[in-house]
Amino acid sequence: ALGEQFNTMQSSAVSAQNRITKLARMEQLLDGVKTGALIPTMTQLENIAQTFGLQVNKKLGAKQAFNALAGEVALTLRNTGEGNGMPGQLSDKDREFLIAMTPNLAQTPEGNKLIIETAKKLAQREIEVAKMARDYRKAHGSLDPGFYEEAQAYADKNPLFQQATKTQSA
Repeated sequence: ALGEQFNTMQSSAVSAQNRITKLARMEQLLDGVKTGALIPTMTQLENIAQTFGLQVNKKLGAKQAFNALAGEVALTLRNTGEGNGMPGQLSDKDREFLIAMTPNLAQTPEGNKLIIETAKKLAQREIEVAKMARDYRKAHGSLDPGFYEEAQAYADKNPLFQQATKTQSA
């Protein structure tokens, strides 16, 4: 079982690097793009206007590319390979739920920034843990329960997110 977990960690690290790359591209595409509750509807209207030869927004292409990547990221949240995700048929409500968990044009700029930052940090931690597993296996010959103690000690010493102070809370 520990061998399978090692392989899963290594595969997850590769997937995590791909997620980081997509998220970084999404950050680039958002540069100069307004976001908010009405932006998806406005984007549809801009697309219709462009069909008639009217260029309403020079950032329409960036918004469309961002939407495509957001949809792709949302689908990765559906993945049931690691015991989470959404098995079975995907309803429109399920799809909306997944999209709401990703950076998207309907989110505020601040919300998108926090979602992207959080997803990048989580993915980076997956990469770090996979490297720790490789280093541990190299030093000890195999992965054993001691690895999990080292990984937990590392996580305790290196929290991904700082504690909110009273002034930061709502």
